[in-house]
Amino acid sequence: MLAISDIRSQPIDDLVAHLRRLKHPIDLIIYAGDDVLRFREGSKNYFEDLASIARFGLVGVIGNDDGPVARALLSGRGVFEVHSRPVRIGDILIIGVEGAPKGRGIGIGSPLYTEPEINRHLNASCQDHKGPIFIVSHAPPYKVLDQAIRFGMNNIGSRALHVFARSDRRVNLVVCGHCHKQGGKAIQLGRAIVINAASHDGSDDLIRIAHYKWRRGYQLMSGPPDVDFEYARPWGELESITGLWHSDFTKLWKAGITTIHHLADTSAESLGTIVGRKPEHVRHFPILAQAHRCGQPLAIKPFYAPKPRVYFDIETDPHGGNKLCWLIGILDEDTGSFQQYLAKTPEQERNILMAFNKFCETIGNRCLVSYSGSNFDHRNVIVRLEALGLDVPPALLKAVDLLYPVQNAVALPCTGYGLKTVAASLGFKYRQEDLDGFMVAMEYMHLSRARKRIPKRFLEYNEDDVRAVQHVAKRVEEISGYGGWPPPKKKRSLPSDSNE
Repeated sequence: MLAISDIRSQPIDDLVAHLRRLKHPIDLIIYAGDDVLRFREGSKNYFEDLASIARFGLVGVIGNDDGPVARALLSGRGVFEVHSRPVRIGDILIIGVEGAPKGRGIGIGSPLYTEPEINRHLNASCQDHKGPIFIVSHAPPYKVLDQAIRFGMNNIGSRALHVFARSDRRVNLVVCGHCHKQGGKAIQLGRAIVINAASHDGSDDLIRIAHYKWRRGYQLMSGPPDVDFEYARPWGELESITGLWHSDFTKLWKAGITTIHHLADTSAESLGTIVGRKPEHVRHFPILAQAHRCGQPLAIKPFYAPKPRVYFDIETDPHGGNKLCWLIGILDEDTGSFQQYLAKTPEQERNILMAFNKFCETIGNRCLVSYSGSNFDHRNVIVRLEALGLDVPPALLKAVDLLYPVQNAVALPCTGYGLKTVAASLGFKYRQEDLDGFMVAMEYMHLSRARKRIPKRFLEYNEDDVRAVQHVAKRVEEISGYGGWPPPKKKRSLPSDSNE
């Protein structure tokens, strides 16, 4: 099965093209609601296009931003709107819960239902059914992949759906969306696997696709559910190669380079001619493709980074990071010591920044390093120091962001160079895999205002980030070798003499 939801801004043609290129057969496509109108453009019915790709077509529900009239749009050959009319595939019953819960200050849009209404609908939809049940619900179950910020930090799922999915042993699967921040995650609830397939709706966000293979009688005993997530990429697997320009894909496909294998076998000279750049500017792309093909990191050039290093990572406010710095984690590579400065409330921010300043005075020739690609950590600490009228230590002004040195040194079998992605591809394991910086920041603001204790897992999340940067730096140096610091300057070519 493939699951998708909340496709607000991305071209749906990209999704159709991507699914048509998949090599494995698809039995069923599930759409969990919102922006149904985008799938019907004049005489064009994208739901039908998607349904034609899958053996049993497409099942779906409308979302809380669709309006009840949208039900009629979720239709066509092989398309089944399952809130109004459940569907059977053999002895499997697929039922739907459209819209979102009403009440608790979270309801917005239409359609909305009270919890008793959702409970009655669920029970009526599967009355007397004895086989497995799949539920397609726009909203997640309460407190299961349903944490959102649209209504303030809140759980916006359905309590009735939670109770039903957890207690009814017939329920094998719940596919939902609605909470974009929780999209791309899966978890077990009772005997059921819950998949949040929501896509983000930013201008650069791709359509998220969940892949799940249901097996009759299988029960997950431990560990995460076996659900794979990927993105719809209009130019196929080449889009997994970080750094290619959007204009490159047309040129590559025109030249017959449509797969990672093709790119891996292309010389830098040929590639430069195809995309119109110098060979030295594109020589790393075939190496990146080779890394994807073999599933192993490969050296591009030596790792240029300062030594000795002091790794640090900060936690900030959730709105840009320049309004508050409430946690600083520091790892001294020379001594192996790790320490944290925590502001249990925002009022203690000055104290931890002063303590950080004193630490910076002791590091001598060691260099502060972080990882973001935007100088996020040292840039925002400087902003907060200046806002509070504190001195900016010289060591902070010389701090180095390691993302680009890492990206220049090693080709990795993953897409993107975000810290979690890179660290995982190099063998680092996070203790708090379900957390991200934004959610931690939002929850901190809520807890600190309420004068509640900051949970240990937030401190572990920060420490993991610091240790992940150290792990990445060590592994990259092992793979690519150490080049020193600063990196060598590029030689400038001299103009030719027109008299010669």
